Amino acid sequence: MLSRGGSDHSAAAFANLVNASKLILWKDVDGIKRLNPRWGIDTPSIGYLGYGQAAELALHGTPVLHPATVSPLIEEGIPLEIRNINNPVIDAPTVIGPDIDISSAIAIGCQPGVAIITQDGPLNSELLSRLEQLDVHPWLMNSNPEGMRLVVPTHQLHFFEDLIHGMIEYRTAIISIIGDFDLNIIEHEVISTNEYGTRIVIDTDDLPKSLTELYQSLFSRQDCK
Repeated sequence: MLSRGGSDHSAAAFANLVNASKLILWKDVDGIKRLNPRWGIDTPSIGYLGYGQAAELALHGTPVLHPATVSPLIEEGIPLEIRNINNPVIDAPTVIGPDIDISSAIAIGCQPGVAIITQDGPLNSELLSRLEQLDVHPWLMNSNPEGMRLVVPTHQLHFFEDLIHGMIEYRTAIISIIGDFDLNIIEHEVISTNEYGTRIVIDTDDLPKSLTELYQSLFSRQDCK
């Protein structure tokens, strides 16, 4: 049985095997949006995403693409087109390919349900082994002789909670802002940054409203309908 995204990943692996000129994935949406439509904001499709940017976005609640799908395409630089099966005659709303430098924000990913774990002492080998066995990918994993900090999805916490002896705090969501932007506009805790995006944790009673405000601060207000 194929897991979520398994068929897309298999198609990408086959594209790599035959050194395809491109890979087309047919979906029932117009590509990848700047923000998942589930949050009630009508935003435009993203015309171009780099492989790393697409994977980062997929890790943070974008359902169109599984994070592992792009991996087989990177070595050969095979472009990936996301097309709408209900509107096949239009150009691909989103194309994914080699990473390029971006001087502005291009998308927001959001995944609800965050557990922040802090504990005295370094990350122990038993907990690390359990995370690897269960294929849990922490959004943040910092460890030194004085202490460790993990940021993980709340719904995965029960898999290894018996090995936690420190403090667990809960937050509403983790957000990844893809691209470059002014960090001064962020009012929430920044937990990590990489070449593809900036990850922040947010605690709010109204997540859709908070996302709308963040979107408006990053993009033109005319995109919000």
